[in-house]
Amino acid sequence: GLPIVFYGRSLGSHMGITAALDAGNATAAVVLESAPLSCISTYVNTPLVRWRPLDYFVNTRVLARLQVPLLVIHGTADNLVPAEHGRHLCNIYHHNKDCLWVQGGGHNNLHDPGGPFHSLIVHKVREFLHDHVAPVDP
Repeated sequence: GLPIVFYGRSLGSHMGITAALDAGNATAAVVLESAPLSCISTYVNTPLVRWRPLDYFVNTRVLARLQVPLLVIHGTADNLVPAEHGRHLCNIYHHNKDCLWVQGGGHNNLHDPGGPFHSLIVHKVREFLHDHVAPVDP
């Protein structure tokens, strides 16, 4: 079959990773944009153990099982999910990876058509896919 690339944004990053894991060998790569370490960690900046059972979207946990090329994109001015979350996810991933830190990029403006970051994001994703996903003959 065709290779599958999963793109997860914000809270959807967890669904992107878990779908990639579920797809197994069909997964060619994963792109995470503005991804949090976990849902609760976006609101609580300290590692409170008592909250962990309530935190259903722990990206650090599922990312540990992923083994395909990964692109992490995060805006440095993200006031909802701090850029440190993206940096940490990139740092703990020990397989083929690339990271893009969008200077001045926020949480919801990286893909504004005609916006200052749109062409940068599109170029980076295309470059990543070109470098890491085998072309498919039509």
